[in-house]
Amino acid sequence: MERPGSNGSCPGCRLEGGPAAGAATGLAAVLIFTIVVDVLGNALVILSVLRNKKLRNAGNIFVVSLSVADLVVAVYPYPLILSAIFHNGWTMGNVHCQISGFLMGLSVIGSIFNITAIAINRYCYICHSLRTTPGFTPAPLPRRLRSNSQQVFEPNQVQRGPKQASCESPCYTW
Repeated sequence: MERPGSNGSCPGCRLEGGPAAGAATGLAAVLIFTIVVDVLGNALVILSVLRNKKLRNAGNIFVVSLSVADLVVAVYPYPLILSAIFHNGWTMGNVHCQISGFLMGLSVIGSIFNITAIAINRYCYICHSLRTTPGFTPAPLPRRLRSNSQQVFEPNQVQRGPKQASCESPCYTW
């Protein structure tokens, strides 16, 4: 049984009486601005990474993935929601209602995972950036450039004194 005020395609999607004309206009203006900025900004991020070889690294892959997830929402669900604002209810049918909700939920979950991956990537990059690669030993600083706290240790020399804080984590062994 349909609820009064619904259009039958998406039960409960139509508000009785609808929002005031000023509120609908303000909401539509904010959504249009969001769509334009979203599409332009995320397209620029994706194009920047694709066109500049220096930006093609593991950290920026996560940023591009985050941009794609945001772009999907700006291209499909947001315009449908804008149409629903103008028509004072959902008029696109049940299939578009379900797909729109699915894409928005999927985008939110994907964005959370992308931000988590970016945080882990940054953590590993920052905490493990001083470790050297196999076969590479950096030259020590000349004595006149070293501060009192910096010491040059020989490979077999044992370090005495307070233990330094480290960024040990399972991500370094992945």
